[in-house]
Amino acid sequence: MEEKQKDNNQDNINPLIKSKYTHIRQSIEKYLSSDELWAIVKETLYRWENSDKSTVVYSEEVHEQDEKVGIIFSVASSDWAGMSEACVGVVHSRGFNVWRLAGFVVEAEKRIALQEVGMIIMYIKPKDPNLQEELFEARDSLSRMLVYSSTGGGTGAAALVASESSKVQKMAMVIKYIERALQDDPKLSKDISGPEGETAKFFASRSTEYITDRMVKQLGDQIITNYKLIDQVRKSGKGEIFIENMTNRKEELTCITVVGKQEMFSVDEVFLRLDHALPKYKRKYDKTFTTRDGIKIIRLEITNQWDEFYLGDELERIKRTLIKCVNKITSFDEAILSKNILPGGQEHYARAIIPMLIREYENSKITQVYMAQSYSNEFFMSMKLLIVTAKVEQGKELELKILEGIENINGFFVANCMPPRTYGSYFVYNFDIQADLDIFTSKYEVINKLKEYLSLEFKNYRDFDEGMRRSMLSKLEEIKRDLADYDQTTVEEIYYFLDGFHRYQAGVDELVLEIKAGIESLDKARSNIDKSALEIVDIPSRTGDYIKSTVIAMVTKDRIKIKKCVSELMKRFELTLCKVNEDPFILIILNITSQGKGLNNDEIQTILDYCQVTVH
Repeated sequence: MEEKQKDNNQDNINPLIKSKYTHIRQSIEKYLSSDELWAIVKETLYRWENSDKSTVVYSEEVHEQDEKVGIIFSVASSDWAGMSEACVGVVHSRGFNVWRLAGFVVEAEKRIALQEVGMIIMYIKPKDPNLQEELFEARDSLSRMLVYSSTGGGTGAAALVASESSKVQKMAMVIKYIERALQDDPKLSKDISGPEGETAKFFASRSTEYITDRMVKQLGDQIITNYKLIDQVRKSGKGEIFIENMTNRKEELTCITVVGKQEMFSVDEVFLRLDHALPKYKRKYDKTFTTRDGIKIIRLEITNQWDEFYLGDELERIKRTLIKCVNKITSFDEAILSKNILPGGQEHYARAIIPMLIREYENSKITQVYMAQSYSNEFFMSMKLLIVTAKVEQGKELELKILEGIENINGFFVANCMPPRTYGSYFVYNFDIQADLDIFTSKYEVINKLKEYLSLEFKNYRDFDEGMRRSMLSKLEEIKRDLADYDQTTVEEIYYFLDGFHRYQAGVDELVLEIKAGIESLDKARSNIDKSALEIVDIPSRTGDYIKSTVIAMVTKDRIKIKKCVSELMKRFELTLCKVNEDPFILIILNITSQGKGLNNDEIQTILDYCQVTVH
């Protein structure tokens, strides 16, 4: 939103309201994502309180990079059941989707008396430029229709009752379909189609237009699928993705259902990943809801740029991209883990690697490529790929070209990619790649295949990390020989979870001690499943005359305890951290120093006491 608009909202309204609505903001904070939205709420309330009408609609255009992209409509009216449905129905009836929706009830003063005010905030942001133009032209008429439909107890209620009657008839037909489809499982049928079942909730939360545009079988199958996916997530704890193509009464659609525990992924992350997997897709419909026990469901209905559903490889790309999103472990406080503790996250690359690549490009004018192995097991190998090259007008198109080029290599796919970043006159492209090791004879072949493609795309480039990468692979082979009596897959897994710079700088002997401590603490935990396990190892200096650092390997099932422990240790000591998920455990390997040396006995005991871990 432009700065000018923000200032208008916050400064040009009556000065009395600058501090007036503090108690209201506190009560609705969770519904608002920015100060700009709060300014819109204040403006709407102020207009409602000073209006003779029972309903006020305020709208504001949203700008991105000086371009109009959408409109936020804010509705304030005397609260009544069905107000939200009526407002959303108006938007859908004009052919637009609601990008974001917030609704809440507040107490505000009108004519001296306190009244309950229903507030609906709708952000409409069409992707299609033609629809954008239609939206801006329809702004005034939409505002008038919202006033009409949201006026409680009168015309709005009457319109809602009329629309609801058709939904009730459709729901009765869907219930009959579900009962026939599930006649061999009466309990499941009752759970889904009973008075308190999924069908009633489904119809209550969808607009009349959505229901009307879909056939009975399509609605029934969607409800059954939702229920089964939610049940599967409850049982397994793992996220689920369901994708199907559908033709409703208006258009072809690729329909995506994403289900997982709410702490595992965010709605914005799903949209972001989809934006990069399918840069030119059109979002026709989306809805998100969360069950009482914390299962999040996202329904997306999309098309390609030609208003057709996706086929073949593109469907596989969608599934691969989103399944990694919903099964990512974020409950261990992603903000701490990814940005503050774990070197090798995006902050690590942004601060350490990218500036070096840019400097090399400035000096040589040769495209710089950084390829670093980040993880490997017996099935696949993960890599980070960074490319720094001259800024070109088609930055996004080049990103898509690289993405498609990599995925055309047999055995490769792109797990994630960040938007191309501009640094002065350069572009930085950032990809996370996986290679199926069943396809290749060695990891060296994986690297060579990727380099072959890059040689076609960039006629002249420098493999910035080649020496370090070869050193890493050579070091791993030496470690595996030293730990030949241990499970080699676990050795390799822990090795690649260690920080990349730490792997490069530390000697083989130090890495052997760290990995060995991790494996032995895992073995202890598995033999005593209900208790935590711990290993403590001192790392001597190269001269052997002092303790260089102390390694503590902890294994537990209590992620909250580990999170608090590590957060506290960060305040007191210098450390590098490795985290490995070994269901049902989490393994943490900490390489800790205090004032440049390893820990003394008192410091170790302090850590054990704080983390509530005992040596078994």
